[in-house]
Amino acid sequence: MAWSTVAGAVAGNALEWYDFTVFASLGPIVSRVFFRNPQNGILFVSALFGIGFLTRPLGGLLIGRYAERHGPGRGLMLGMGLMALSMLLIACAPDYAHAGLFGAGLLAIARLCQGFSAGAEFATSTIVLVTAAPHARRGFYGSWQMVGQIAALLLGGAVGYAVTRTLTPAQIDAFGWRIPFAVGLSIVPAVMIMRRGMMRAPHDARPTERAAFTDIAHSVGRQWVRAVAAFGLIGTSSASVYILYGYVVTYATMMLHLPIAAVYFAQIPAAFILMLIVPVGGLLADVWGGRRLLATVLAVYLLSIWPAYAWLSAAPSLTRLEVVQFGMSIVIGLFLGSYCTVLVDLFAPRLRTTTLSAVHNISVMIVGGTAQLVVTLLWRWTASPMAPAMFVLGAVSLGFLGAITIAREPTARRAAFGPMPTTDLLG
Repeated sequence: MAWSTVAGAVAGNALEWYDFTVFASLGPIVSRVFFRNPQNGILFVSALFGIGFLTRPLGGLLIGRYAERHGPGRGLMLGMGLMALSMLLIACAPDYAHAGLFGAGLLAIARLCQGFSAGAEFATSTIVLVTAAPHARRGFYGSWQMVGQIAALLLGGAVGYAVTRTLTPAQIDAFGWRIPFAVGLSIVPAVMIMRRGMMRAPHDARPTERAAFTDIAHSVGRQWVRAVAAFGLIGTSSASVYILYGYVVTYATMMLHLPIAAVYFAQIPAAFILMLIVPVGGLLADVWGGRRLLATVLAVYLLSIWPAYAWLSAAPSLTRLEVVQFGMSIVIGLFLGSYCTVLVDLFAPRLRTTTLSAVHNISVMIVGGTAQLVVTLLWRWTASPMAPAMFVLGAVSLGFLGAITIAREPTARRAAFGPMPTTDLLG
């Protein structure tokens, strides 16, 4: 498998996560810039973050069908163009002082466009990676999807740290908050060039015959046990990334009262450790079995998240924050290492892109889209810094049940990931 294919598949999804993560981490700043009351603005910004997920299922369905008809490369190029448009709108949105709530309205439009473009990105690019990989190395190659996403977290943290460290608060409010989005926009041409080489799809991801929307619903229905398991696993991934990493700046500054620049800096080594651990998880999955690894790691995750956050909130400090982020990075990294390949293996190939897109986007919309708003509301209602742990604990519980369900399938005991389906389950 050519590394150019890996780079092309990973880069766009990484840019999507960069954009989403940057918007999430800039919550305290965006609330000051676009809303009159910063305290209430945090709620509105959390809602703006969430509405970007509303259009994901529609984007996944339409762009996924386009990718199945015309090839995954063309689907990925279309999504990337829409993503660039959304980033441009955010970078150019006028603030409250100059345009009142018009700027916030423009952010909402950009977030809806952003969600639509990202709808099929994960499913299409992950399927390209896994189906083009050597069979014995599918876990390792599939893990690079998450490596790309974590690299985006790392880049977002680095850019955020540079902006908050070098500019004054007044300069950040005036123009500095736009810089991270401009950086993402500047990367788009390079991603488009890399993806030009992917216009010819790998064998298992070639365009298929047209399928009716009822066929897609039927496909999900016939595979409902696996679809529910995938929902839980995707929810765990969403909660982990959007809360433990994307929301950590808002959490640490608003709930723990730590300095924003230092929090950004603390994110960088944690994201770097996470990026190193993920391919290790992929290699372990190829040897030990992806489904078995998921179940084991999620059990550890389930038992550790609450004590870790209780220890952090008992005496908040940057040192404790870094220790918690490091520990969580190891657990989450091993989970994410086999996560992508297991998801692809769960669904049959004829409608794999649209089926995985449908399940992925519904889970991301429900869990990821509401994550920051729910955590913010939990904090406002309970005044407890344990609010993020409450939400993540619920999401990981669903993921653990899903992992146990698929690990107990008879076929999962005879192969690393369970056999990749060769026929659709429509009958």
